[in-house]
Amino acid sequence: MIDNYYVYLAGPILGSTYSGATKWREHVITLFPENIVCLSPMRDKQYLQNAGIIDKTVYADQLSTPKGINTRDRNDVLRCDAVLVNFLDADIISVGTCIELGWADILRKPVVIAMKETDIHYHKMVRDIAGYIFPTIEESAEMVKKILLP
Repeated sequence: MIDNYYVYLAGPILGSTYSGATKWREHVITLFPENIVCLSPMRDKQYLQNAGIIDKTVYADQLSTPKGINTRDRNDVLRCDAVLVNFLDADIISVGTCIELGWADILRKPVVIAMKETDIHYHKMVRDIAGYIFPTIEESAEMVKKILLP
């Protein structure tokens, strides 16, 4: 029996469209073998497909209330084996993703970040929490495999 490993896919959602928040996550899933399972904060949120730009609106679905977001995302970070963060080309600071980085750090989860020196999240504290930083999502996913797979 092959062990499953879980990776939380963190990254900006506020200010994105549903497609923008899910497209890179769907791509990352294809970079991993079947025993690396990706946990996306966008799962089961298809109701946001027609929302346009995702903003600070408190959407009716329980998964998109402040309590709903924190409850599931914190649990996902708690149960994952690593956190992969995509900060590439973010337009605004992602407070939620930074909170998730804090959870990962306190739980001592390995963190791999896709980020360039020109990205808005290129901050000393973010860089310190990261075990690894790469300029592409593909290189970041490759490092996650090196961390998790025997």
